[in-house]
Amino acid sequence: MPFLNRSVASERSSPTDKLPSHGLLIQSGYSPVVKLAFTVLKYFFLFLAGFTIASLLSVSLGANQLMELLLGLFTFCLKPLIAFTFCIVAIVVLVESWK
Repeated sequence: MPFLNRSVASERSSPTDKLPSHGLLIQSGYSPVVKLAFTVLKYFFLFLAGFTIASLLSVSLGANQLMELLLGLFTFCLKPLIAFTFCIVAIVVLVESWK
């Protein structure tokens, strides 16, 4: 059956033949310092979300001792995390405004 061996012209050419000269990859354009600040902020907010979920679960399940432990950990870790996060963001703001 010869009609099964036919292919459409678009299938015969490789997909890279139709790409524009700059390609499909779009660079974000952010400097490594900005990417670092985004990463630090992301993990800071993930820490806050995880703490919120853990505290809600411990309160709803009646684990008061676990909640006290989490609250102590939260107060111990939160101040340095906030300071570190805002220092990184301040450094990024200074470096990017200097450019």
